[in-house]
Amino acid sequence: MRGTFDFRLGTGVASRAWAASEAACGQGLQAGPDVQADLFFVIGLVVVILAIPAIIGAFSDSRPPRAGTILVMIGGGLIALAIWQKPSGYSLGDIPDAFTRVIGHYLR
Repeated sequence: MRGTFDFRLGTGVASRAWAASEAACGQGLQAGPDVQADLFFVIGLVVVILAIPAIIGAFSDSRPPRAGTILVMIGGGLIALAIWQKPSGYSLGDIPDAFTRVIGHYLR
């Protein structure tokens, strides 16, 4: 079967129909501004959530939470960047939708 090499599917060969539909859509993996803002938001939220155990562990060992603080600053910066790029902002109901859009975009 002839086709093009496909890194995303991991199969090595894509069918002609898939290659033709991809060319017709012309989208590929180009992220639009909404998906990019969602990506920043999702990564920032994950980094902030991962900072919580680091902060709790540092306080329980009576040491300064340096790593946790750096993670909170990085995650907070990414969240602020996402909100700056998406003026409508994010509500609590938008968080699962943002995760779904990001995962769907990169697994498509």
